[in-house]
Amino acid sequence: MEKKERKPRGYWTLERCKEDAKRFGYTGDWRKEHPYSWGKARKIGWLDECCKHMAPSKTGKKQVMCIETGEKFESITSAYKKMKLNSTKIGMVCRGVRKHTGGYTFKYVGKSKNKTKE
Repeated sequence: MEKKERKPRGYWTLERCKEDAKRFGYTGDWRKEHPYSWGKARKIGWLDECCKHMAPSKTGKKQVMCIETGEKFESITSAYKKMKLNSTKIGMVCRGVRKHTGGYTFKYVGKSKNKTKE
């Protein structure tokens, strides 16, 4: 397997990330094929700007609700941004792998996607 060459520090600017992202139709494809440019855009907060042209995700977003507050979110991403919690852990709570995160319990809104552990 051929190892991809890593660019020097400071190479990935906003303009270079946008240019790189233009070659992809989905964020997941960009992330998989070019993890360094995607990672820089994510870390700095450029993802929204770089991915404007991309189609919605292949799987679609699932609405999430915080049980304790009753607040509904369009996605796990919007929940973690608003509540400043780990997005992976919110997803694990929604799937029933964890009981809570940050003192909050979450569930998917709409069709029941929760797996219950017994």
